[in-house]
Amino acid sequence: MEEQSFRDLIDIKDTNNVTLLDVLYPKIKKAIIKGTDKVSVFVNLINPPRLFRATVNKEAFPIFLDEYMRWSEESEEYERCQEVMDLIKLAQKEL
Repeated sequence: MEEQSFRDLIDIKDTNNVTLLDVLYPKIKKAIIKGTDKVSVFVNLINPPRLFRATVNKEAFPIFLDEYMRWSEESEEYERCQEVMDLIKLAQKEL
């Protein structure tokens, strides 16, 4: 199975035009709060039409969140940044 970098995932959108990052973020947030070891999601893609699976392991949660925060800053979604910073601290404690 092919692995992709975080930046490769930015442009992936589902059939509802929601980015994979925005699909993963609430799942990872919930996993950190509940102490889950990994998150997997399945997303229907438009182009090319296919089912895409993404899995993020617990060790990668802080990396995902750090990159997600940067992406949020670039998108000027500052209100989300504090929440993400708090989750990063919590995720690092869990490791």
